[in-house]
Amino acid sequence: MPAICFYFKAHCPYSIKKTSFFEFGQYPDLIDDEQNSRNISNLLKHNLRPSLEVLEDLIASSGGSFRFSMNVSGTLLDLVQYYLPSDYQSLSLFLKAKEIEPVISPYFSSAVNLLSFNEFLVQVRLHREKIYTLTGIKSGLFSNPDLTSNAGMADMIHKQQFRGMIMRAPAVKNGKISSGYIHRDQKFKNLKLILVNEKFLEIFLKAPFRKKNPDRQFLKKIVHEISRSRTLLILIPIDVHIADIQPESTARKLNFIKYFVEEAMDSGNIEFRKPSEVLTTNDPSVNLELSDKKDQIGSSYKNDTVLRKEAIRFLCSLEDKIKKAGDRELLYLWRIMQSTEHLDKMLLPENYDFFTGFPAYSMHEVYLEYMNALSCLDIYTRKNS
Repeated sequence: MPAICFYFKAHCPYSIKKTSFFEFGQYPDLIDDEQNSRNISNLLKHNLRPSLEVLEDLIASSGGSFRFSMNVSGTLLDLVQYYLPSDYQSLSLFLKAKEIEPVISPYFSSAVNLLSFNEFLVQVRLHREKIYTLTGIKSGLFSNPDLTSNAGMADMIHKQQFRGMIMRAPAVKNGKISSGYIHRDQKFKNLKLILVNEKFLEIFLKAPFRKKNPDRQFLKKIVHEISRSRTLLILIPIDVHIADIQPESTARKLNFIKYFVEEAMDSGNIEFRKPSEVLTTNDPSVNLELSDKKDQIGSSYKNDTVLRKEAIRFLCSLEDKIKKAGDRELLYLWRIMQSTEHLDKMLLPENYDFFTGFPAYSMHEVYLEYMNALSCLDIYTRKNS
């Protein structure tokens, strides 16, 4: 019987203040409290709370048969804890449910393995400790925020005694890798690799927006296709993100997931599992050799812009200086600057405001603001070291 693993990801980055040249050398005041408060309030109101409500209802109505994994970033937890503490308690109770498996990633939802494997390991440990403090669960499942992987990263995850890693299929020379099986790399015997099912991910990204109410015939077709599939495991990641807080689009996505789960349950031919339940089965495993290249990265980084390359270079150059300074607040500021959202804005000719949908910044403006913020950290650190 095919098993579906839903992997829900919830994240909200910090908003950074615009910094002028005249503030260089002063203690960096980079966090935009007013914008952060608005962002996290909107995310919870229009996306996270409705999502948790639907997921809780599905768990209850299925008698606990609906199971899934969830990755809540460290920055989202920090923002909720600071600005909306009552929601923090609700989120804690939600994540403690036995039907939910927490997933660990770098704390600040950054592609930190591109910067430093030492910093990568620190952030993984920070996130694992935060989740353990919140839920009492020591998760054995890891995923990089952009679902990329390489052998160097997997080696560190393996040494931290993680049992599974969620990832996109890496590029291979000889044929296509099946995403329906548990994979292993022979170098990491106790670490199993779970690949995203790209086909069904595409359906879940596009289908919710076809109509206001899900097409039941279309849902039956998907369920029928999955139930007849030879695929043993179907992993589908779903984002709960600050960039997707339009109430109508959120409602459509949640309705689609709700009716799909109900249709799948009614069929009796599909089951929902947590990743750990998949990892402990005797389903066939397939060998998969991860690349040793540290620079094997996701598709969003392959066509990088000159501006973002320079921003990443400057960001990396600050690691030793800031860590030697021994200032925990400076270190935290440097880490929130690593969030992929800040860097990804330098990929597009124009960036759109999350709330209005209209162009907000040019790529060059984003770059200048980001570099000004990093310069503030750099100059202050050198001045006071």
